Amino acid sequence: MADHWNTLPDLGIQISKNPALKKYVLRHIDSTLNTNDLDKIQNYASHLCPAKQEELCGEIKVAAEKAVQE
Repeated sequence: MADHWNTLPDLGIQISKNPALKKYVLRHIDSTLNTNDLDKIQNYASHLCPAKQEELCGEIKVAAEKAVQE
């Protein structure tokens, strides 16, 4: 996500077809990621959320915030 944020709309489409994918993606935003990547993800989710992806961005932001605190 940190390096391919521009593909988030595609991820949103895939999640709409397979809702279980969202849990998989969110579960993998964790403390094993580089802190810089988690910071990027939080920033992107807060400030560069693509249209119609606000709910997903919010969930991604929360997952990244939790990961930073772990």
